[in-house]
Amino acid sequence: MVFGDLPVCNLSPSKSPVLTTTPKTVTCKRPEAPANVRILPEDRTEYQPNGIITYECVTGYQLSANTTGRRYCLENGTILGEEPKCVKGTATGSVTCEPELAENVFIVPNGTTVVNSNALITFACNEGYELVGLQRNLCLSSGQLAVEPPTCKLITENKQE
Repeated sequence: MVFGDLPVCNLSPSKSPVLTTTPKTVTCKRPEAPANVRILPEDRTEYQPNGIITYECVTGYQLSANTTGRRYCLENGTILGEEPKCVKGTATGSVTCEPELAENVFIVPNGTTVVNSNALITFACNEGYELVGLQRNLCLSSGQLAVEPPTCKLITENKQE
């Protein structure tokens, strides 16, 4: 049995009892996102030791010159790295993608139309439609998507006679 950092007495028929300590797994709790910053993936609540916490700026903002979009979870449960800061605007010469979307396709979160280069894009369909193609895509530094964006087709119920 695991009891965190509590000593455990291991009994073996052929050996004397040995007192051992079972190490407790330490994780990093999801940090609060600073203003105009998203933490990816958005549904993660904790990170394993040596895990990477990835940040991106919301549309219309960019990382300030002296911050990065990554922090790291250490073995002791602390987070290494400075909290990222996003500033309004886009960097001079920065590249964005503004993909043409097929009917009933949208970028998550809904309402997003412009994505910074090197950002991962997630697509979804309006209710009653299913995605045809890849759900995720990458905005390349050329301003183009890595692969063609998906389409959506109407979900129809197959009725057997």
